Amino acid sequence: MAQTGRQLVVLSVLVSAISGAYITSVEHNGQGEIDVTYNVALGQGEPYKEQMCSPSDRHFSYNPSSSAGPSQWWRISQCCGGHLQSPIALDRHRARCASMPTPQYSMGNVSMKGKLHDSGHHVMLTFASDVTRPRLCNVGKKSDVMQYVLDHVHMHFGSPYSRGSEHVIDDEQFQGEIHMVHYKAEHGSVSEAMLHRDGLTVVAIPISSQRGDQNDQLYHLLQAVQGLDDVEHSVPFTLTPDALLPGRRDMFYYRGSLTTPPCSETVQFLVVDQPLHVSPDQLQVLWRLPSSEKSVPISRYGNVRPLVPANNRPVLTNFVCWCCIFQ
Repeated sequence: MAQTGRQLVVLSVLVSAISGAYITSVEHNGQGEIDVTYNVALGQGEPYKEQMCSPSDRHFSYNPSSSAGPSQWWRISQCCGGHLQSPIALDRHRARCASMPTPQYSMGNVSMKGKLHDSGHHVMLTFASDVTRPRLCNVGKKSDVMQYVLDHVHMHFGSPYSRGSEHVIDDEQFQGEIHMVHYKAEHGSVSEAMLHRDGLTVVAIPISSQRGDQNDQLYHLLQAVQGLDDVEHSVPFTLTPDALLPGRRDMFYYRGSLTTPPCSETVQFLVVDQPLHVSPDQLQVLWRLPSSEKSVPISRYGNVRPLVPANNRPVLTNFVCWCCIFQ
């Protein structure tokens, strides 16, 4: 193994011992890189086990005072009370550098005709079953064989008085967050994939209202949202998946869960490090959307799950960060 590889393994072991995670395997790929598999320590060396739960039609709410609010979701689905939940706070100084390839879409420039609608909880973009769907490649350790099919896109946001991203990066919470939800190709659907380890991959993209270059795809998506004046009302929208991602694809990687019930712990999260930019006026379009609770807009409580403990889960990055100085 190359000297740099040995240094990386030694450093990883030291950091893991401090953080409570331990390494279960180290593999050299013959190209000067290594793959490290971590488990999270529980008690006397026992790893946390992922909980897998089936979809449920039970009502849930973002109202913190509701009996169906986020603190009570574990009553709706036992997975929501698990140890590998999402979202979590991300820290560039504690993340671990990894020789992971940058995730890319096959046929990422294809135009996908879909329907944009207000589900009562989220703005959601879905696609017909006969639409050609690009596959996300280079995800995780077995990137050569693990391909994920884009299923849908939805958005999380707060209110005029609160931030709306689910993940927090270096203590910074943004105005919103886009989730591009994918299922592993071999499982055929999200509902089936959530019952298998690493069955789902979610690309999470923060949204900021601070000044910056706007993403054309996001601009047009928010323009289309203006046509949603009632729950379950839909408008046509054509998405080019690759165009929704920033040019520089620095990402955090960790294993977590769906952020709404059933909260199945079968998700690989890829959280983009830098946000897409929108204007404050565009955010107001989201704030006006009606919710499934009569006469209450989604923005009344937002649609953001509060942060949950990371429980010593390792967070990896594909970009140079503080930890790389010592490798």
